[in-house]
Amino acid sequence: MDVVEVQGVCKDMEAQRNVRIPQCITNDLALGDGKGMGSEGLIRFLRAKVKVLQDEVSKLQADYKKRTEEWHQQHSEIKNVEEDRNKWHQQAVATKEQLCKQEQQCTIMNRKLQQREMENVALRKIHCFTDKFWMRRGSNPGCVARNSEH
Repeated sequence: MDVVEVQGVCKDMEAQRNVRIPQCITNDLALGDGKGMGSEGLIRFLRAKVKVLQDEVSKLQADYKKRTEEWHQQHSEIKNVEEDRNKWHQQAVATKEQLCKQEQQCTIMNRKLQQREMENVALRKIHCFTDKFWMRRGSNPGCVARNSEH
């Protein structure tokens, strides 16, 4: 079978099977000693070529399946990491809000404490002043009134 016959057979096969035979296969078929090959040789060659291509497709499918599984696994891990990130972000926001509230409460309590300390200082001054006043007069009616109640 020569090059023209090989190309004719390939075109017939393409028409019957509704598939396109690549030019590289047609070229492989046409190679030889110039005389080409017989029908049996062509059939053996095509079967061998089909087997090689099927093996290649099987390998590609297995590789695709493996990569798809890896992708799904990584996608799942990314999803879990994103969920964790969102959870930690929400917790950080809640903690920050709580910290701000506690800082505000601390500021308010410090103001109240300062106010109470100023009141205590004022009361001590008044107490000291009244003690001195009553000591100068010789008696302390507050103490007498408190003692008489008991």
